[in-house]
Parts: sequence; C-alpha cells; structure tokens
Amino acid sequence: MIPLQWISATNENFPLLYRFLTEQEPHTLNILASLPLRNGKRVLPPPFAVKMFLLRTGSRIVGAASLSANGILYCHTLLPLKREDLTPLWKASSECPRGLFQIAASYPASEMFKQTLPKPASVTDFYVMHRPLVSYPFTQIEPGIYRAGEEDIGRLLPVHYRYYEEEVYLYNNTPPAKVIENNLRLLIRNYRVYFLSDEKGKILSKLNTTLTGERYVQLGGVYTERDARRRGYAKRVLNWFLINELPKIGKSVSLFVKKENEKALQLYRKCGFEEIGEKTLIYFDLD
Repeated sequence: MIPLQWISATNENFPLLYRFLTEQEPHTLNILASLPLRNGKRVLPPPFAVKMFLLRTGSRIVGAASLSANGILYCHTLLPLKREDLTPLWKASSECPRGLFQIAASYPASEMFKQTLPKPASVTDFYVMHRPLVSYPFTQIEPGIYRAGEEDIGRLLPVHYRYYEEEVYLYNNTPPAKVIENNLRLLIRNYRVYFLSDEKGKILSKLNTTLTGERYVQLGGVYTERDARRRGYAKRVLNWFLINELPKIGKSVSLFVKKENEKALQLYRKCGFEEIGEKTLIYFDLD
C-alpha cells in the first residue's frame, strides 16, 4: 500500500493544489479562500500568514490543509487518516501562538482529529449543504428586505453580536464588540449582507455571504432575533436572496449547519438545499 504523505505547497506543485481545491468545492472553500488573488488569479499566500499542505499518495493528491498564523487549521481529505498521518500538521501547529487552536475538518478526516485530540474544549458536528444555481424568469418583491451598506452598521451591529454569541463562538469566547464590528464592516465591504426589517426599521432577520470560490459562494450569518422567530422571516430573506441575488453572483451556494439544529435543517431543505457531506469544528485549548 502506498503511504500517505503531507507535503508543503510550493510554486511548483501549486497547480495540483489549486486543481484539487476547485474540484472539491464546496468542502474546500475555507482553504481555497485563503489563496490571495493577484491579477485575477489565485496564488500561494506568504508562509508567515498561511501554511499550505497537500496530501499525496504516490502521484495522486487526496487532501489539502491550511494553517493560519492565528491558529486555525482547515483540512479536507478523500481518505481516512491514521494517528500518525496527522504528525506533520501537529508539528506545524506547534508554531502557532499559545491559546485557542481551532480545527475545521471534513469527514472522514474529522473522525481522526476527534480521536487524537486530548480533551478538546468543544466539538461540534455540521452538515455541509448545497443548492445549485438556478436562474428565475422573475424577481421576488419583498418589502423591507435590503442589502446592507455602511449606513446600516449601527442597526445591524447588535443583531450581528447576538448571532456571534449564539452561533459562532462555541467555546464561550465571544470577542470584544469592536472585533465583531470590524467583521461586520468587512462583510459589508467585501461580501454581501442582507436584512429584513419591519415598518419601524427594526431588523428582524439577516444573512450574508462569507466566502467565494471558483464555483461556489458560501452563505452564513443566517440569524433571526429571538422575539421574531417562528414567523417565517428567515425563509423570506433566504428565498429572496436565492431568487434575486444569487443569479447576480452567478455561483452555486453552500452552507454548513449544526446537525442538532433541526429547525434550520428544515428551513434549508424547504429552500432547496441538500446535505452533501459533514464537517467538524474542534476548539482545542493549547494552554
């Protein structure tokens, strides 16, 4: 049997890495999005910011991983891993700053990470969901739904903060309000944020795009205020986005949702999403 071997990404093997990442979208969107654009083409990031790896068996590429300087490891493989297969990634992660180390791995690699880590701080399993691009011969009119601009940050920030508290930071580690505000500004500036408000201007529900690949855009930040739930607001915003806005982006859409969040799963299924895989987020306290 040909052994598995992690190798560092270089300019020479970059075409192999890039081909694997695009063929495996949307599972590899987080890794693909870490490749900066130069003159409209993806290139390797500087190694001090992101370390990139390929998983090879013979001449075949069967996996990829990226490790950011702030301690986030993304990993996707086509084959299950053994404990010793993770050694190169652990060695690289030892150079990260001490603190909270986050792993986002696709199944089947995620199973080995869960078995290998001693007492992870938090483990959460997700379904990866996909909906193909559909172009409609009509638009959906929805009063009160808007694409957010800089002028909406004041209204959106409290909602975005509550979304972070409930959905993003699974390890009781919500960052300062200024960090979340900067994240919201980044989303509005570089991606797309949409919201539904009532006649008084109160924001009821929101969503945003987060990552853009070659063939997929990732959806995130889907959140409805607690006192406005079970009224169909999230479905209204999501359908409006899929019908009116996704064709403008021109890509299929993916997202990931907690396995135990049955209400969200029902919503996405009703809007045409299907499960196409699994992933796991693991928070590991290095201190």
